[in-house]
Amino acid sequence: MCFVAPSILFLYFRPNMEPLSALGIAAAVVQFLDYATKKCRTVQHLYNEGEGALFKEIAFEQVAGDLVEFSSLLRSRSRFGNADNDEAIDNIVDNCVNIANRLSGRFTKLAALRQAAGENLVRKAVALMKAAWKSEDIEYEMDQLAAYQRQLSLRMLYHLNTTAEAQNQRFDAVESKIVEVMVVAGDKLDSILRQGAALHRRLDEVETRGILEGNKPVTVVLKLENGDTKVIEPPRDDPPRFRSHRQVLMTLTSDSETKPATAQVEDFIPIQQAVLHSLYFRRVSDRYDGVKAAHAKTYEWVFGESKPTNTEADALWSPLLPWLESGMGCYWVNGKAGSGKSTLLKFIAQHKQTLGALNRWVKGNGSHLIRASFFFWNLGTELQKTRAGLLRALLYDILGTRPHLISVVMPELWTALARSRGALESPSDSELLKWFHRLLAQASQTSRFFFLIDGIDEFEGDHIDLANTIIESSKDPNIKFLISSRPLPSCVHSFSCFPALKLQDLTQGDIRRYAQDHLHAELERRYGESHRDQVITQIVDKSSGVFLWVVLVVRSLLVGLHNWDDFDELLLRLEELPSDLKDLYAHMFGKLTAGYRQEASQIFQLCLLALDKQNDPRLFPPRQLHFAQTTTYDEVQTSFLPYSKEEDARICESVAGRLRSRCSGLIEMRSTAREMKDYTESTLQHVSIEFIHRSAVEFLRLPEVVSGLFSLTEGSSFNPVLRMFRSCLLLSKTLDEKIKKSDSLVQFFTSCALEYSSLAEEAGTAVPSMHLFELDKTFRHHLGRYIMPNAAPHLIYMSLLRSNKKLMESATLYGLALQRGLVTFMRESPPSIHDPRFSLTMSMQSVGLFEAQQKALRATTQATRLLYDAVNSLLFLKPWPRGKGAVLGTRCATICNLLLAQGADPNFRFDPTYKSPWDLMLDFATYSAQHKQDFHSDFQQRGVAYLYSQLLMTFLNHGANTNALVARRNLNDPGYFLERNNTSMYGSVLEALDFIYSRIETLGDSRDPWRSGNQVANYPQELEDFHRLIVQTVQDMENKKGLKGGRTEKLLAAVSSKSRFGFKKIGKAISNLKNG
Repeated sequence: MCFVAPSILFLYFRPNMEPLSALGIAAAVVQFLDYATKKCRTVQHLYNEGEGALFKEIAFEQVAGDLVEFSSLLRSRSRFGNADNDEAIDNIVDNCVNIANRLSGRFTKLAALRQAAGENLVRKAVALMKAAWKSEDIEYEMDQLAAYQRQLSLRMLYHLNTTAEAQNQRFDAVESKIVEVMVVAGDKLDSILRQGAALHRRLDEVETRGILEGNKPVTVVLKLENGDTKVIEPPRDDPPRFRSHRQVLMTLTSDSETKPATAQVEDFIPIQQAVLHSLYFRRVSDRYDGVKAAHAKTYEWVFGESKPTNTEADALWSPLLPWLESGMGCYWVNGKAGSGKSTLLKFIAQHKQTLGALNRWVKGNGSHLIRASFFFWNLGTELQKTRAGLLRALLYDILGTRPHLISVVMPELWTALARSRGALESPSDSELLKWFHRLLAQASQTSRFFFLIDGIDEFEGDHIDLANTIIESSKDPNIKFLISSRPLPSCVHSFSCFPALKLQDLTQGDIRRYAQDHLHAELERRYGESHRDQVITQIVDKSSGVFLWVVLVVRSLLVGLHNWDDFDELLLRLEELPSDLKDLYAHMFGKLTAGYRQEASQIFQLCLLALDKQNDPRLFPPRQLHFAQTTTYDEVQTSFLPYSKEEDARICESVAGRLRSRCSGLIEMRSTAREMKDYTESTLQHVSIEFIHRSAVEFLRLPEVVSGLFSLTEGSSFNPVLRMFRSCLLLSKTLDEKIKKSDSLVQFFTSCALEYSSLAEEAGTAVPSMHLFELDKTFRHHLGRYIMPNAAPHLIYMSLLRSNKKLMESATLYGLALQRGLVTFMRESPPSIHDPRFSLTMSMQSVGLFEAQQKALRATTQATRLLYDAVNSLLFLKPWPRGKGAVLGTRCATICNLLLAQGADPNFRFDPTYKSPWDLMLDFATYSAQHKQDFHSDFQQRGVAYLYSQLLMTFLNHGANTNALVARRNLNDPGYFLERNNTSMYGSVLEALDFIYSRIETLGDSRDPWRSGNQVANYPQELEDFHRLIVQTVQDMENKKGLKGGRTEKLLAAVSSKSRFGFKKIGKAISNLKNG
């Protein structure tokens, strides 16, 4: 893979006054103009309002002193030059010096008047001030400041253009000029002003000029008239450095047709925070934090110059330290599953020798180090195992410590944020890759990059593609990668040519130390020195370098020691343990008693389900497993009772003991050392239940293991899905947290409960309605109490529907049931007229109805609102997880049928779209008429088109308005239902339906969609039958109306002939029927 050249041009200037220094002075001038304007406006406000608090708040003396400082700093700057434009800039600065002195005198006078009048005589003081400095004089000063601001912007833009031309660095290489400049600069001026006038008095003019001109921009982004973006960087011998002081953003724009020229300055921090927030994701460092630290005095050999002792002569080994100090490209740590690769990389990342070696690498040529790391995790969330997560993490690491690079890496995003504040959407994969390439383009003799990436084999995607990206990047001598993976064929193919080590061949000494530290003393005390060494040596030899195997074997031997096994029994225990990791898992599970195996099967099923559905391996607390194992059907009705820390500790102790005795070491409880910043304080944040390693999950998902696990619980009442639902419900009831934001543990576990209810529906074992109402009550209890006690009910559910904001109007328990496809709940508990969770729409509230009518209408309208959202979801939004569209779409269509049967009105229109559910059905028809072949194919595959066809008949049978007008959208599509020479905007329902269900015709006259052509041979008979079904529906309507028959045969003939006149007759017939 080759890099795409970034669309940024880096320009370096050497004019009489280099542009960076000139822009630094311009930034100081703009800061003065902004400061002076704000202070004048404050005095005006005081005059108009006469507020006592504002009168006391204004520090007139301080403002006067600051203006003196501005005057001195600007007066001591270097001159721009002799050209006419440069002289004009110098004149603007000189005039700013004069204004600063004049305003300083004004504020000094105001300070004296306030002191003379006394701070308690506000009216008298303000009157004196108005006489001394009149409002019209203030307006004049503000007009002057605004004029200088505009002139400075225009003159500086002209200065940059002409300076570039003089240095043969023409911006008009693409025949375009600069129209906007955005500058990030360190705010040294602000820090000087804050230190007061005493500092300036200690500086002579040369030192003052040095401070002002040293306030160079960190980076500059230029926007050209043709829309291109250019970036000015400091010269390579003067790299930008991020300092701890405040940074500001200055923007200069030229006159345009819609806006005058402007020059403004503002704080840069909000832009930086918005960009970093768009890159950050909650579990960005979870895997790194979860990797256990290396055992004491292990892995130290990795920084040596030679192989560890007792290592085979042919062991793959390239010294790491020399590569860190002077090497290039990639260094590959490879090893078997469980050999300790992640632990080693965490050890390397944290070790002081790593940083020391890298500093020697960058200091050898005077550059500075930029480094970042990422640990893939296949058992984690999507962003923890995809390229998007990798790139977001690396960009977040680097831009968080070097925000000046934001403008270089993502100038288009930066400029957009500068113009319009607001949250950014999550970046796309293509954007992330483009930004990463731009970041790497910063590698130079003054900037070097080091990346540490663990677990490439855990990446979910094309390993070759990822490897190519890394390899291409590492071809730059200023970029290198330390990576790890299992020896997958793709990784061997890509990385075998680089320096590497094979971990399992190099850890004999570490394994010996680990075994000795855990067994040495007890083995020697029980069996003597010789037997001790025999056991340790056998562990090392049998381990094949797999550290995880050693951990499990040591645990098993400790159990034997605790059981007082004699030496022969202990040795037999060791000999029986297979050396292959997965065989070891099977052996340990097989050694359990029958009763323990059944409970272990339940625990494994529950933990695997939590891993798949809870989307956060760190949020499966012991209390949840406890509830899943012990809660009965009736206990979900328990009251809200928060657990104390003592009760939680008791549960943790019990669960930990049962995991040790039942799960053969495959599952364990781990403490989370990190703060869960996105969740509120809770006892749950410290301990979670996790699989010991990815290989344990792979073992439990082997087909033969899965069948064996399920066979142990067959015939029992154990249902893992229903148990996990109840555990989420009980857990929410026993939480004691004050929710201050939408992300909370209650919200998380309520969302998980809804996912389990959807899974139970799919399995045919639906969650009882009473339990769903209990979940609803629990969620409302927490959020209504702590966030919004007086809020409308649908706002409480916003967090659970935040990814589907178009469904907000039905954000109730019924809306959530619709989104999850809970057909059984919708059938057993139809929307009730007494349900307080539904608020009427504005259009309903404006209707003057008696209370009884309002209740009836409320019930109908709630069902109708749900029907509207159900149709919208099925046909347009499709808000379902990947791979679940077919299942949830079918259930959504079933819910539509239920709602119509329960009284939903297909023709009721809602504000603000003024659309009804039936209107949405017809909108889909017009869309399908444009994509008729796709519709037919989808129909044959029993997709959405098939569900739509069935639902269409249900709508007609429940009173859908067949007289409705269907909007004609003429997009020059020959298959669209437009009559030739007909310019009407609307057509009939049956015209629209005819064109999506009729045979696909070859294009004859492209302007006449009614013209017959050759028919497609595989036209499905069911589509023809559906036409006849429409006619049959008309016949049924005739019978219900008590009308005489006789038209049906004519209508059938009309359908068969595909005549436009026939369909007009059908439309007219239905119209007559509807009108009685």
